[in-house]
Amino acid sequence: EDGIRDHCVTGVQTCALPIFRQLEQETYFKKLIAESPYAMGMRQIHASSYYFVNQRFADMLGYTVEEMTQEERSHFIAKEDPNRQQRFKQILTKESSSVLSAETEYRRKDGSTFLARVNHIAVSFNREQYSIGWIVDIDEERRRRLALEASEARYRRIFEANTVGIRECDLSQLLTEIEKLQSEGVVDFAKYMDDNPDWLPLMAETIRILDTNKAMLDLLGGISLRESQNPSTSPLYSEHNLTILRYEIIALANEK
Repeated sequence: EDGIRDHCVTGVQTCALPIFRQLEQETYFKKLIAESPYAMGMRQIHASSYYFVNQRFADMLGYTVEEMTQEERSHFIAKEDPNRQQRFKQILTKESSSVLSAETEYRRKDGSTFLARVNHIAVSFNREQYSIGWIVDIDEERRRRLALEASEARYRRIFEANTVGIRECDLSQLLTEIEKLQSEGVVDFAKYMDDNPDWLPLMAETIRILDTNKAMLDLLGGISLRESQNPSTSPLYSEHNLTILRYEIIALANEK
């Protein structure tokens, strides 16, 4: 009897190990989906309903998570290509590493519809293959892009029409150089620039002038944008502006 008991315990431990691994894997996928910043859903490749969806996907359609896992997936679909979906199932069944994309029109709980781009990838656990999809609202994406374009156009109008001279600069390389010196122990940048007089002109040349409005170009003597971007011809790189840059570097180093 003791021998049988020992054999059973050993057998249970051996058989339970892959089950625990499967549960751990399932928990991992659910956690990944639940915490994703994207709307995501998961279902068995040949199943007609969702196995798991995150709150973001449920909110996108106006349902609860429970409602979405209880209904047939077709309940949420307004329009999609059935032939493409069938091809997707065949490909995902054979190639677990493939990421496939398609456009699907979803139906919200209030009856309204929206077009989404859905990316699918296959995963396996519990001896079953599942499709994990992340959903991007194309209509919302388009609205955001149009809003961004309108904002950029408004900024451009203000930039060009402003009577105050404005220049737009890229300081990323300058900031990198400042951080590099700080990592080497430099604290007093005023002293460092006094001890290394060639450093400031070199830093001036790292600054990329991206744009300059008309008011600034007029202040610089009516030069062109291209001339204002050239360190050898632009007054922005003059001795006077190097003095201004010196104070700017000190302020940047002190995060002011």
